[in-house]
Amino acid sequence: MNYNSESFKESVSIPLLNASISYFFLKGNKAGIILQGYDLLDKFSNFQHTNRPNYIMEQENNTIGRFVMLRFMLRMGKF
Repeated sequence: MNYNSESFKESVSIPLLNASISYFFLKGNKAGIILQGYDLLDKFSNFQHTNRPNYIMEQENNTIGRFVMLRFMLRMGKF
């Protein structure tokens, strides 16, 4: 993500890396396991630039950071 503006002192570039792998099984691929990794470089910081006629705001919030999620998916019914 790139944030740049003429109203702020410098432009900001935040590298993001997300990855996922999935495996489907059962007849017709009705079930699956999905492993997802978010912000693997641990660089994202909820960053916001706002530029209005009467004010300029630069806001940065703490976020969860790097995390991994394991999901199980099951499709029910006929397709």
